[in-house]
Amino acid sequence: HPGFEKAKQLYQLNKECRTILVSLGGSDPKKLVFKVMEACRRIPAIQRKRVIIVMGGAAPHADDVRAHLIQMPYAEMVRQTNDMAALLSRADMAVVSGGITLYETICTGVPCIVLSQVEHQTETAGKFAARGAAVHLGLGECISADVLARHMSDMAADYPLRTGLHQNGKPLVDGRGIKRAAAILYDL
Repeated sequence: HPGFEKAKQLYQLNKECRTILVSLGGSDPKKLVFKVMEACRRIPAIQRKRVIIVMGGAAPHADDVRAHLIQMPYAEMVRQTNDMAALLSRADMAVVSGGITLYETICTGVPCIVLSQVEHQTETAGKFAARGAAVHLGLGECISADVLARHMSDMAADYPLRTGLHQNGKPLVDGRGIKRAAAILYDL
């Protein structure tokens, strides 16, 4: 999406973490959003933050998420967006799965925690983590809400950590991959 190239150039990391974006894939097959919501409830300082939960159009449990949000006045749900770059541009950190949204998050420069939905995502997320561009917790279904809450709380409070993730990630994804792929196909 062309918005990511612009978002990459304009994104500014705030010293204070005020907004946390949550995006766990188009369908969130493991329903990890509920684990993230439970982790949020275990973080006392979350009341002073804004949590944006992005639910893809293929997530059959979006209505259940909306119902749970009644107990989370600091959180809101965005259902199916065509402008993820704009949402990421407003985030100070993110909790994402290891698919396309991970690449979008790294491209934008948003520090992130990765909960892989499926085994093959662990390889990609692990490579980003090894480069200091993300915090990968492994398969999300194997992580407890308490462990996730601790990592979210620590990242939100640790500006040097978020700065390192931001700086290490930005050079890894330039947002121009589709242009390169189109050029390769055109040359065939």
